[in-house]
Amino acid sequence: MTPARRLTAILLAFCALIAGCGGSVGPSPVVNDPLAITVQPASAVIYPGVATTLVITGGTGSYVVVSDNQAIVPIVSQATGHSLTIIANPVSADTSVNLSVRDTGTAPQKLVALTVRPGTIANAITITPSSAACTPAICTGEEALVTATISQAGIPLPARGVRFDVVSGDVRFITTPVNTSPEVLATTVLTTSDQLGQARVRLRVLPGAPNQTALIQITDPETLAFQRVAITVRQVPGPGNTAFFVIPDTVTFTGPFANTCANNPTASIVIFGGTPPYNVVATVPLSGGGIVTASGTPVTIRGNGSTCFTDIPVTITDATGRTIVATFSSQQGTGTAPPAAVTIVPGSAAITACGGSVNLAIQGGSTTLGAAFGVASSSSAVTVAVTGRTITATRVTSVAPAPPVPSASPVTISATDGTTTGTASITVPTTCP
Repeated sequence: MTPARRLTAILLAFCALIAGCGGSVGPSPVVNDPLAITVQPASAVIYPGVATTLVITGGTGSYVVVSDNQAIVPIVSQATGHSLTIIANPVSADTSVNLSVRDTGTAPQKLVALTVRPGTIANAITITPSSAACTPAICTGEEALVTATISQAGIPLPARGVRFDVVSGDVRFITTPVNTSPEVLATTVLTTSDQLGQARVRLRVLPGAPNQTALIQITDPETLAFQRVAITVRQVPGPGNTAFFVIPDTVTFTGPFANTCANNPTASIVIFGGTPPYNVVATVPLSGGGIVTASGTPVTIRGNGSTCFTDIPVTITDATGRTIVATFSSQQGTGTAPPAAVTIVPGSAAITACGGSVNLAIQGGSTTLGAAFGVASSSSAVTVAVTGRTITATRVTSVAPAPPVPSASPVTISATDGTTTGTASITVPTTCP
């Protein structure tokens, strides 16, 4: 086979997948030397839990990687492109692990020498609250001391830089000295280990923080080894270990009718425990609250207008920053709204001639079982008749030789459904022969 054909055969070789305790690296976008495999770095010191990436080039571009200590450096997945990321498991002492890298052709196998060193962040991380009121948690608004030990194979590492980060939750690190005002808080702080390899930082739980679990991370910047620690935050009980609560903690207003929410509703809540005075803050569309000076004092909360709303908070904070919440909702009712009051339209009209008439309409109101609306006139000179919701008012005339029929003007026409009454004013001729 000519050298050119041999090279073509190597480049087109099938990529074999890992079996057993090995792994494979996909085709490399860069093949520097088809007859030799290159791994960068060729040797490395790595730490448990910290990702290390190897770059592999040369050969056919398809590789099989095998670890001689699968328990310490497992090869668990195929790499992406020409890189392989490895993560070591914890060790108690320096441990040597060799990786063998071969391609799918005839290039010589390449060995990578790894030294796995114990992690520098010890698992024995302590968190000491300044108060035992919420033990084992930290009370809202209070301080705690976080201590981490930096060591290598049990040997303390003094003067080592250590980074503390807030991963999640309402906790912050105090960056100012003790008894310094104002206190400065941060989510990240750098410090240095002492002669015993211990790094310490002060931690503050934010005032008003609800019950929660926060996460912080301690990192050795030199090795990138890290540990994460969960911190439990609890609302501190009041004096004498009394609870801090509100009754009721859920209020629902209900409107009188379907499609209608309550109009300007009010309700009282009562706060107990904690440390007075309390600051009660209502969220729009609610109003009310303010400063409450004593436990057991009712507080009036109002809904503004007839707006419907769901789970609107009223926040209650005591003198130490502990916070509880009552929620308010306003929902539609289920009843049937009564009809509108009876009215007559137009509200005023005129009959200009004797014997003339005018029609008026009844709006609103309701009658049952087909009963008619009751109608009446304030003058006998004007007669009224009703058909359905139509009123006909007529100016009567005399029949000769009877005298003329006098009338005051205007005349009031009324209609009623038995519950409400509407009226209209009609101008008429005062005399009709």
